[in-house]
Amino acid sequence: MYSDLPEKIGAYRVLSRIAVGGMGEVLLGHDDSLDRPVAIKRIRAEVAGDSVRRRRFEREAQLAAKLDHSAIVRVYGFEREGPVESIVMEYAPGKTLRFLLKVGPFPVRYAVMLAIEIADGLAHAHERGVLHRDLKTENVLVTDDAHAKILDFGIAKWLLSEDEGLTHSSTLLGTCRAMSPEQAFGLGLDHRSDLFSFGTLLYEVLSGISPFETVNDLVTLKRLSGDPHKPLIEIDPAIPLELSELVDDLLEKKPEDRPQDAYVVRERLIRIAYHIAPGFDIGSFVKRRSRWRRSFIARAWRSLRDRFEGMLDQPSAGVSR
Repeated sequence: MYSDLPEKIGAYRVLSRIAVGGMGEVLLGHDDSLDRPVAIKRIRAEVAGDSVRRRRFEREAQLAAKLDHSAIVRVYGFEREGPVESIVMEYAPGKTLRFLLKVGPFPVRYAVMLAIEIADGLAHAHERGVLHRDLKTENVLVTDDAHAKILDFGIAKWLLSEDEGLTHSSTLLGTCRAMSPEQAFGLGLDHRSDLFSFGTLLYEVLSGISPFETVNDLVTLKRLSGDPHKPLIEIDPAIPLELSELVDDLLEKKPEDRPQDAYVVRERLIRIAYHIAPGFDIGSFVKRRSRWRRSFIARAWRSLRDRFEGMLDQPSAGVSR
């Protein structure tokens, strides 16, 4: 049960409730001093009494605040009023990939553009020592101007240190269909676990189905840890072979068999985009998602295309383990 909305949280005016979840709610607010909208993620009072959950919520703010990238929702501040804590974030109107997949798989060209942005955001997080641990279609927003934003670092961890009370538990943290085999078995994780999850996300975006999800979590975990997935090109022969092979590499069961890091993945995606860019059919995509204006998609495509060459010039960087 959620109470009436407060008029203010800290220095921010509260305008409306955007969403509710198990630990709290997300509110739409306004920063009057900078004249900009904000999203306020507020932990529920009854959850705030749980010290582990409260500490995890605080850590979400601390980890996300280390990140400053266009493909990651930015954190502006942290507010505490009695036992109730709130994270103040960038407000980015849009819909999640999970929501948009209700109408079917994304066109390959647009899926690749979004994937480049997601890979670049992951590379930024990993380079700063932050592992997401719950990358899935529900946690990637497609903004109204057609760009990707990674959400929810609620179970993220700092790669270079270990907090036993928060990262280890008898409860399996994460979403079964999207986690890596090593996460499913409770083994040590590094950035390559997120790359496996990214492979699962790409598979869903390109095919409309999960490579591993089945009747229950137990069988799903068995499949993702031991059974091979069906290659994308066998589901849809129109998917470029090099894209299908990239997803295959991301979904390798052993971390050492996956790509070295998210920068490598990004560069492979950019090269794929170069091959498929001619004849990009904007109209078919806009028709299926008519709430987005054609001009938004066209501008997004031009912007990404202009950035490809510069991004290719950036060196691939390893991630500290």
